[in-house]
Amino acid sequence: MMHEVSFKPWSACRHVHPVIEAVIALRAQVGASTPIESIDVHTYADAISFADCATPRSDHQARFSLQHAAAVAWSRGDMNLRDSHSDARDDRQIADLRAKVRLHCDADMTAAYPERYGATVHLRDAGGARHTVTVHTAKGDPENPLSVREIQDKALRLMGAAGLSPVIGQDIVQSCLALSEGAPLSGLRAALVQAQA
Repeated sequence: MMHEVSFKPWSACRHVHPVIEAVIALRAQVGASTPIESIDVHTYADAISFADCATPRSDHQARFSLQHAAAVAWSRGDMNLRDSHSDARDDRQIADLRAKVRLHCDADMTAAYPERYGATVHLRDAGGARHTVTVHTAKGDPENPLSVREIQDKALRLMGAAGLSPVIGQDIVQSCLALSEGAPLSGLRAALVQAQA
């Protein structure tokens, strides 16, 4: 069923998505300039098994790294395709943050998986204050859905990464949206032909 489809908002392994969401929420709460002492990630066993990579050496490893995802999410407030590249992996601020991330297996989240992909992130700032956010279900799952705007933004980012201009990308998005209003398929076909030109 269409409404049971999950969308991945970030360019990373699905197992790291709850951590990205939690860290972005913490960043909004306490401010990106807050000095960080430690980041403790509590999540299900398979997430740690698949994505425990404290020092990623390749784009692929960075996309499968809970530590890298947490560091990028705090440092940049997002995680895009470029955030797994060498310039992000070698960024001193991100590397320093990765070293502050500790992983913990959470029994309750392990029991809830695979129905729910969850994580709790505890952040301790340099002053000793502790801040916590729990994500019970990964953003983009039917229980925690993306908005239409967020899906559009993801599509535009991917089309931009593929080399399409923003104008052509927007034409494709609008042509897709128009289908639900009864527009003919020829509009989308024309937008796709223009993209291939």
